[in-house]
Amino acid sequence: MRSIWLTLIGAGAAGASVAIAPQLVPSSPGAAPAQAAPPAPQVEVVSPETRKLTDTAEFLGRIEAFETVGIRARVGGVIDEVAFRDGDHVKEGDLLFRIDPRPYRIALEQAEAALRQKREQSKLAQSRRARTTELMERAAASRDALEAAVAHEGTLAAEVAAAEAAAAAAKLDLTFTEVRAPISGRIGATALTRGNHVVAASTGGTVLAGIVAVDRVKVTFDVDEARYLGFLADRPDRARQERLGVAVGLTTDADRPHRGQVDFVDNTVDRTTGTVRVRAVLPNPHGRLAPGLFARVRLDLGEPRDVLLVDERAVAAGAGGRMVLVVGNDNTVEARPVVLGATPEPGKRVVLSGLAPNERVILKGLAGPGMKVSPVASVTASAEGGKP
Repeated sequence: MRSIWLTLIGAGAAGASVAIAPQLVPSSPGAAPAQAAPPAPQVEVVSPETRKLTDTAEFLGRIEAFETVGIRARVGGVIDEVAFRDGDHVKEGDLLFRIDPRPYRIALEQAEAALRQKREQSKLAQSRRARTTELMERAAASRDALEAAVAHEGTLAAEVAAAEAAAAAAKLDLTFTEVRAPISGRIGATALTRGNHVVAASTGGTVLAGIVAVDRVKVTFDVDEARYLGFLADRPDRARQERLGVAVGLTTDADRPHRGQVDFVDNTVDRTTGTVRVRAVLPNPHGRLAPGLFARVRLDLGEPRDVLLVDERAVAAGAGGRMVLVVGNDNTVEARPVVLGATPEPGKRVVLSGLAPNERVILKGLAGPGMKVSPVASVTASAEGGKP
């Protein structure tokens, strides 16, 4: 009669199958004396790492300008000066274009002269009304004369107000001959150069240049209906939405180094795609996030919480799903089914259930359930931040 025992080989990489090797041990009467039991095999073990992580979801988005302005002239005329070079970074208030101011300076002088004339006429009307009032009190003027003097004085007062408005408009037009940057950012190529005639914006003027704000940008992405109902639908107010953080990476980034905050969740679901548009704002101090770029977006779904991480090399695929080999207090191996979560970094998996923080997981070595082993702390795992 012979008894059978099993040896399990620990998986060397995540998802590796567990190999079962049967071996025969003689046990019939009269057999040769059994040899001494071999020493327990040595295995490398590591304890799961405890770390604070936030549940996340991955999306694809696109970088957009936070502010963009098309520059148009408010008054028409010939361009005297272009005060920037294409692609320059400009500050709010910087001079961009200067339109020939001479016609507008003359118009201002004419408006100011007309204003002075109306003011003098108004003073004369006031004086006449005062004299007429005095004469009427002495019965030397009729009531009709007084009423006419009062009406003339009021008319000239209104004309003075109109002249003041005309002078202010002429002064404003003269100011508009200097086209200045309304926002800070990077300016594009100019459409018209010195010597060209521009048309006022009020009559359909040409866009002279465009400015895009670069100190911060927006990233927009679409969230599917299930995730929207799971974590966005209960955040109707902006204050709760802005607590959601995002991490953004470009196509060439190994990770997502750019951090930002959600500032807008659309109020409708797109019926054609079943998604909701979400927008986040990111700082962009170096201007690397150019509008139009694709972005990989990781959205935080809640507050950080303690989770267990295990090395992927310790995970094997068993008949009932994923499993790891655990060394007990008496150095006996146990096959432990586990439920795995996300991959927060290469080579690490979140363990949702099946392990405790102080347990010893076999990382390398020949072992199987029920075997006695000699565990040693994994040097590799310790160097990478594990806690054997």
